[in-house]
Amino acid sequence: RGSAIEANESLKKGGEKFSKEQHEEYEEQVRCKSKWLQHMSLSDDMITERPGIQVRPIIGLQGVDYLTPGALTSHVSYVFGPVIEALKDAGYTDDNLDAAPYDWRLPPSELEKRDGYFSNTMRQVEELYRRNENTPVVLLCHSLGCKTGHYF
Repeated sequence: RGSAIEANESLKKGGEKFSKEQHEEYEEQVRCKSKWLQHMSLSDDMITERPGIQVRPIIGLQGVDYLTPGALTSHVSYVFGPVIEALKDAGYTDDNLDAAPYDWRLPPSELEKRDGYFSNTMRQVEELYRRNENTPVVLLCHSLGCKTGHYF
């Protein structure tokens, strides 16, 4: 801790050292980022989560629209939000539009073993097909999800 304070105090801002408030804000940001990394990283086996931590994806469209929804944050944290809005404007509804978020940290074999991801997603696709009078289902993927989507 002492070295972090010394390093921070040695930095200059406009010719002056950081104030105590600025230093405290900096340390709080470091604590938050460290906590986030602790929650997002897996154990050394690269399969299991760390003791006492359980991270799971948010189910459905809410899991893929915005990282931080809100009037001031949506425009800078979108993933599929604008696409979902455009599809709804084009006539898609909750009956024919859905999402299948997954834990991108895991290999495919563990996605199925731990979460039943591929079995559940196949049931989800089949249900969308049946619910919409046997209309073919189109998968729209993003980033590493494109590799996961190839399983279908």
